[in-house]
Amino acid sequence: MQKNNVKPNGSGQNISADFVWKYFENVDTMIPEKVTQYYNKESTFKFGNAPAAKGPEEIREALNSFYQLINGMEHVNTGLWLGDDNAVFEAQVHFEKKSGEKVIIPAISIMRLENDNVKDFRMVMDASPLMNNN
Repeated sequence: MQKNNVKPNGSGQNISADFVWKYFENVDTMIPEKVTQYYNKESTFKFGNAPAAKGPEEIREALNSFYQLINGMEHVNTGLWLGDDNAVFEAQVHFEKKSGEKVIIPAISIMRLENDNVKDFRMVMDASPLMNNN
């Protein structure tokens, strides 16, 4: 995950920029267990217009399904806003499709924490360029 020297905005009382950046570094490994460690059985994860996944098992399945569409990915930080227990992360996500084609897609993620776990995660991104001509 590239930080690109973009400074976070906001207070971040219970969530830090380092927490958010580490989370996305783990997402970029494409190893679901590195992501699901942030979640508990009550946590929700929503990617685009897909149904929300609840709990580590469903989240792992959702991640596995998505990771099957690509060879690799990297989030490049373009903005980070921190609240008390939440963050909004803006990124340019660099993907390598199964065909080898490179695609860059803008994305926004909203993350809410509770007791050091991600309580709710939502990614807003148009993933259609990944679905075409794999």
